[in-house]
This record gives sequence, C-alpha cells and structure tokens, in this order.
Amino acid sequence: MRLNKFVGACLGISRRKADSLILENGVVLNGVITKDPGTPVVPGKDKVAYSGKALYFPDTKYYILNKPAGYLCSRMSQGGKPTIYDLLPEEAAGLDSAGRLDLDSSGLLIFTNDGELTQLLTHPSHGHEKEYIVEVKWFPRIGEAVEKLNSPVTIEDGYTAKAKVSLGKKTGANAALSFILTTGHKRQIRMMCRAAGLMIVSLTRIRTGKLPLPANLPSGKGRFITRKEAYKAAG
Repeated sequence: MRLNKFVGACLGISRRKADSLILENGVVLNGVITKDPGTPVVPGKDKVAYSGKALYFPDTKYYILNKPAGYLCSRMSQGGKPTIYDLLPEEAAGLDSAGRLDLDSSGLLIFTNDGELTQLLTHPSHGHEKEYIVEVKWFPRIGEAVEKLNSPVTIEDGYTAKAKVSLGKKTGANAALSFILTTGHKRQIRMMCRAAGLMIVSLTRIRTGKLPLPANLPSGKGRFITRKEAYKAAG
C-alpha cells in the first residue's frame, strides 16, 4: 500500500490531501522522516507517525442513509433544525458524508471513513452519474419544459452541463421527472426547474453511480454496506 493511501485512511482525508500533507510536512516511517507519498507501507508491520502520534490503519466502514426532507447535511444544527447525524447509529456517528443533499431534498447519502472513496465521490472531475426523481406540478406545456431541461440551462453561476431529463407518469396534479446529472452545482436541479418554469413538490436522489437507493430502505433509516457495494457509487 502506498503511504498516501495509508495516511489518508488513518486521518480520514482524501489521497490528494494526504499527498500535500506528506510533501509539505513529512511523516515518520519506521523512525525515518519521508516526504515521498508513494513509499510502500505494510499496515500492521510498518510504524507510521505524524505530528508525534502513531497512525493505525482503521477498519473502513460504509453506511447508507435514506435521508428524509427537513434534515441538514451538517454535523451542526442551525436554527434548531435536525441533522443527518441525528439519524445515524452510534457505530456510524464518526463517519463523514461523501456528498450532500439540501434541506428539502431526500434520498441516498453515503457515509464512510474511506478517504479515497470520498475523493472519488465528491471531486467534480470524476463526473459520476447521480439520478433523481423530481415530482413537479403538472401543466399543459410540461413537455416543452422537459425539452428545455435536456439542453444546457442558464443558472445563477453560468450554464449547466447537459442533463438527461425524462417525463414520467402524471399522478393527480403532479408529474414525475427523472434527472440524471454528472455535475454537481449546488441546488442545480432546483435552479434548472425554476429556469424552465417548473414548481418542485419533492426531490429524491435514487442512485449514485451504480449504487441504487434500496427500495426496501425506509425514509430516515440506514444500514452498513460492503466495500464492494460502496464502490459501485464510483462506477
């Protein structure tokens, strides 16, 4: 295992951040200071220390949550609002969320202490697909609005990348849209819908990469998953 991956896992940071830390400050490997992120390390055999503290390779954990609307993606409450960490069991409370959903959105969130996976899921250069079901108010020209959404849309900070948007079935006064995005502007879908004259009723993330939100996972509930399952999100 490379030193940067080991340090990233121990400190819960991305490999890129671990690279910077090692290059700038160095770590002590078997009593010798090294600034080479590619130095081989054998967990459990080699002794690694940073800033005077020994580093121990952690057990990596992966947890998914079906986030309900009304919960902040933050460790700190704001204005008395509940946070996603209020929904996690004690054994998952120390994990970080690899991605976010806004207060009014629901659906799939992934938590982990695997810095490499966090980097893969959060850095915009990787362009993983994320799929959402968006319920909107139906109106007679909704087809034209969907057509507009399939082209780059002007939002507050420029143009969006091309999205894949399709119209699902109408239920009462509402209609369901499927959004597949590979970019991650903050509140992008909400800004796109506003630009197209659509009023959102609900917004739910149902897939990240090749990892779907389990159909049998109730809102507000979560479960641990395997490393293999978790890395499907980066697929």
